[in-house]
Amino acid sequence: MSAIARRVTALGAVALLATGCAVAPGASGGSAGGLAPATVAPADPDPRAAFPSAYLTPSTGGLRFGPTGSGRLDGRTVVVDPGHNAQWITSINNVRKPMFGTAGARCLAVGATGMDGKTMEHTVMWQLSQKLVPLLRADGATVLLTRPDDDGLGPCNDERAEIANRAGADLLVSLHGDGAENQKLRGFYAIIPKHSAGGEALIAESRAAAEKLITALRQHSEIPSSNYAENKEMPVQQEDFAVLNNLTATPGVLLEVANVRQADDWAILTSERGQADLVAGIAAGIVDALA
Repeated sequence: MSAIARRVTALGAVALLATGCAVAPGASGGSAGGLAPATVAPADPDPRAAFPSAYLTPSTGGLRFGPTGSGRLDGRTVVVDPGHNAQWITSINNVRKPMFGTAGARCLAVGATGMDGKTMEHTVMWQLSQKLVPLLRADGATVLLTRPDDDGLGPCNDERAEIANRAGADLLVSLHGDGAENQKLRGFYAIIPKHSAGGEALIAESRAAAEKLITALRQHSEIPSSNYAENKEMPVQQEDFAVLNNLTATPGVLLEVANVRQADDWAILTSERGQADLVAGIAAGIVDALA
């Protein structure tokens, strides 16, 4: 749950968002939603057969996709983290994991349920990731995706950060949707770490990247920037999430791309045009952040 959502709860609204833990296999090959990986594993119609551990225990790794073109992201490595996941195993999800600067946090929390009462946050974030990854690859980036599909159980939030750490990634972007019930609360905002294993310099880099992403989203998406963030002029705030705090050298930004419990945001977020605009904005922000 974001600090914003908790503050909304204190005012009488209900916040449903909680940071998540999604699937990532322990191999660099495989397939993910039709995306062609850089190293292709033997074809298998059932990802559970290819990556069984991802469906039994939180796995490690992440799918790596090589560039398909050349452009402004040549030589860059970007981690795209579709927030949350489909599976819930209490004995796994509630295990306490390290989070830099704090006493730790549980592996995984449930994401929000969308305005339609059935579509989960993790599914919409997966859809966005499948549109975003090809844009980044076409512009020259190597992309790491933290989970292979929208069905399984995957790495805890601390492992998501480790995926970026091991790769020496240039940027991590974690995709989420806020879950405040109040219909007056709309818009996207960004979260950067309050405490960082990479120190104050990395926090500053994360803030700079977050501001680029917010600016680009304002230029591309019909979803407005948040009207309930602490700083409405530049809605970037600091919170403690393991996917951010545990980064050692990679700037990290968690994007709350919309309020999934607000009707107008939800309608845009779940439309083809709305998703295309969002990922165009995110891709543009990533390019600007890494320029």
